[in-house]
Amino acid sequence: MVISYIGKEIYRCFSGPVLACNLRCKMCYFSDEEERKKYRGILQLADIQQIAKGLFHRAIKLQIGCGAEPTLHKDLAAIIGLGKEYNIPYISLTTNGNLLTKEKLREAVVAGLNEITLSAHGFTRETYEYFMTNASFDAFCRLLSDIREVKKEFPGFKLHINYTVNRDNIKELTHVWETTGGAMDILQVRPVYEIGESEYRNFDLDYIYNNYDQFIQPVIDACVERNIICLAPGKEDLMKLGKSI
Repeated sequence: MVISYIGKEIYRCFSGPVLACNLRCKMCYFSDEEERKKYRGILQLADIQQIAKGLFHRAIKLQIGCGAEPTLHKDLAAIIGLGKEYNIPYISLTTNGNLLTKEKLREAVVAGLNEITLSAHGFTRETYEYFMTNASFDAFCRLLSDIREVKKEFPGFKLHINYTVNRDNIKELTHVWETTGGAMDILQVRPVYEIGESEYRNFDLDYIYNNYDQFIQPVIDACVERNIICLAPGKEDLMKLGKSI
């Protein structure tokens, strides 16, 4: 559990109930066998309930999933329900989504989930399954369809796409509209950076910078036109970010 303070007694809670992942994404430390050995363990529901008792009553946001795959936890809906029980205003789940069925998704939303953040490293089958080792593009597309259906029943539920961009997948940003099918509320474009000894090792941002106007800026502009929140570094900020990593 990580606490991000906003004030002396108000904060955001970041919870990783499982230190494991079903995928081996090439830009993630879970792609490295030795690094992966460091990440083990599951927080039992009873322990999470004790944490909730001490922390949740002052939190303004509960972020479930921070660097691992929370849908591996059998009590995910109960964890979300704890956030609701303690009146946390906003509850978000970060996941690759490949293990979520429509029933599990709906159960999470009924329990109090406000937002799902889906990690995606490609918007075509070839690129998605290349970068997200062990993932299924069909499962990803099925989940997007399920999200569209759930949003009809719960129109306040939000879809947040988190796209880690590198020189080998930047061109696929333009496919985001046809892939998400109008379900997306927030798009986050994050430049690749080094996280442990990941399998993918090209962290050079020069190519992204040089092709920013062709592939990133048009997507940002389209988000504005469609009233979609876009979280992306400006072109000049991109290289500053690269130097600070």
